[in-house]
Amino acid sequence: FGKLLSAADWKKIQSFHLKDTYTIAGGSDFKAPRKMQTKLAIKTDDNVIELVEPALKKTKRKLITELKKHAPEELKKEIEKLLKEW
Repeated sequence: FGKLLSAADWKKIQSFHLKDTYTIAGGSDFKAPRKMQTKLAIKTDDNVIELVEPALKKTKRKLITELKKHAPEELKKEIEKLLKEW
């Protein structure tokens, strides 16, 4: 992942944000939304890339640490915010 990030075109990345995904839970008489996971969404000039939430917290921390290590200064504050929220 680190090699991919170092080669990434950081100029195309506009922002990072978290996106909750839901499913419907309940029986035949009651339906309610149930949160499944929170994806990391990366908005670029061309589209939005969504990364599935890793199962382990240490994997999330490593992912965000690598993002922060390779990101330009103007995106590092947004990435730091992800570390607290995700």
